[in-house]
Amino acid sequence: MHAESDEPAFEELLGKYREMLEMRVATDAGGDAVPTRMRALASRFPGALRELERLPTEAIRLRVEELERGDRPEWARAQVVFHGWMRVALRIKRVFRPKSDVNEVLEWLAVEHRPSAGEPGLEELDSATIESILRPPGGRLSVWLRERITEERGLTFEVVPRRVCDARNA
Repeated sequence: MHAESDEPAFEELLGKYREMLEMRVATDAGGDAVPTRMRALASRFPGALRELERLPTEAIRLRVEELERGDRPEWARAQVVFHGWMRVALRIKRVFRPKSDVNEVLEWLAVEHRPSAGEPGLEELDSATIESILRPPGGRLSVWLRERITEERGLTFEVVPRRVCDARNA
């Protein structure tokens, strides 16, 4: 990822954490979570609701502060990769069944794929990648995605969930 070209993805990530912080503060004050707001957050940032559930308020606040300072730590870069790949994978899975022909998906992507900030470009969506999205190892898209992040970021498989979701790396 190129720092300058990925700046919109980091701005979106900052917006995600600001929104998570607002929701957390509201629920901590006795308010109810707004389902439509939560669904919208989850559609833009797959996995964000699980993260909201797991991260303490202070960890979310620290992430906001770090991103506002312009820091781009490894956890943030892993988040950008995670959300970008997961959005694309879920888009493909909504349109195609697991038994779909990989070439059919590639043809569709050539016409329909318009990557947003942080999402992989068409050149990264090759036959093997589409195969893995349609038929992920062990049937789990999250396992495939963890493997993808470890490949791109050079992290060990066990570290990726902590870097992406846990407060220990806030």
